[in-house]
Amino acid sequence: MEIPMLSKFIEGLKLFFSTKSLRWLTLVFIVSAVISTIISLIQPWLPTGIEVVIFFFAGTLPLYFLLASLVFLFGFQRFVISEEDYMGSFVRFIVWYVISAILLLMMIIFAWPVFLFIFVIFGFLGWIVFQAFMASRSSLGYAESIDVGRGKVATFLFSSSYILNYIVIFGAFIGTWIFINPGIILVSPATFVLALVGTLFAAGFNFINGFIMIKERNKRSVDNIALLGIFISFYSAYFIYNVLSGATFGSIIANLPDIAVTVFFLLYAISNVGLTVTSRSEMDTRWKVSKEVGGAFTFFLASSYTAVIMLFHLFFPADPIFAAGLGNITKLLLFPAVALIMEIIYIRRWRKPPAEEEPLPADLEEPEVLEEETLTEEVEEPMEPIEEEPETPLEEPVSEPEEPAEETPFEESEPEPEDEWVPKESEPEELASEEEESPEYGLEE
Repeated sequence: MEIPMLSKFIEGLKLFFSTKSLRWLTLVFIVSAVISTIISLIQPWLPTGIEVVIFFFAGTLPLYFLLASLVFLFGFQRFVISEEDYMGSFVRFIVWYVISAILLLMMIIFAWPVFLFIFVIFGFLGWIVFQAFMASRSSLGYAESIDVGRGKVATFLFSSSYILNYIVIFGAFIGTWIFINPGIILVSPATFVLALVGTLFAAGFNFINGFIMIKERNKRSVDNIALLGIFISFYSAYFIYNVLSGATFGSIIANLPDIAVTVFFLLYAISNVGLTVTSRSEMDTRWKVSKEVGGAFTFFLASSYTAVIMLFHLFFPADPIFAAGLGNITKLLLFPAVALIMEIIYIRRWRKPPAEEEPLPADLEEPEVLEEETLTEEVEEPMEPIEEEPETPLEEPVSEPEEPAEETPFEESEPEPEDEWVPKESEPEELASEEEESPEYGLEE
């Protein structure tokens, strides 16, 4: 039995293994992600100052993927990846990695605002917004595909989901704070405050979502809105847990849930990128994104997120819990905001009358057919005499002599045969001249 959701997920991942270039980029990304994760987990046992080395290693890869995507965009992928063998691709990777490292060093020293824009705003925030967009769109898509009907049971379930969302959100905050890490308020008060703000933000989204559900209660779109609220509440609960649990670099067991969910989100986002790029490449539009460009740019966003998390540890060395939680705090704030925007767009699109003007063409079909029939009849009528036109030129030259037409009684009065007919004496000269000028005229035929 084929599951459509799972089939689409696998189909999207197949894009990154369709060509040798994408297979190489995927291999580089997986290896770099594994190395970065291992280094971050063993960081407490490494010498002091190793954070700089970790960041430099992690920060060079986003630039490598960004440069690769730009080169792919202009169609010069042969300078980045070899299509013949992987050894040639490895040699080119070393060259471009050194170029990326030099460029990173130059930006840090001479163009720090440019570095912050590329990594923090464009890469870090871009990856979170991209994940939130994909999650919201998929949630609405799953809700769209479910036909729950409008019975009393369905109405009760969706109305009770509004209360369930509050329980999930505040339950994650209170449960993690009291039962898992009660000392977080003393160890990292900034983390606790930001987690509280994010919790209230998620609850605020659920509050607005409830008003939208009341307004749309008599429409089928309320089912989709309710399911989106459930998805966002569970996303928020997961982010709240990660922030308050105090998981930092070096705590392997505490990071395992975060690592597992991060891998899932990564594969989920990559799969959506694969489906989007594939559908976009098949569309007949001027703006098309190749598979290599889409894959390289996706890896740039994902690796930028990891690099900026490591950069936060360099900015806040005295509070590693706060530095480690900034990523989840940002997700906790942006996911509900992006979901609300997607929900408004969805409602506006739902309220648009779907091509309800279809009866108009149906009414116009009959007159159109009648017009075509009349036209064909009108066209067929003049076509008949056109075929008989070749016979008319024989009578046209006779139009010049009009007098013989009056002499028709002469022909009727003389029933004699054609061979023995002789003109009268009164008009011998006129008839003779007429016979010479128009030999075809008369009864000789």
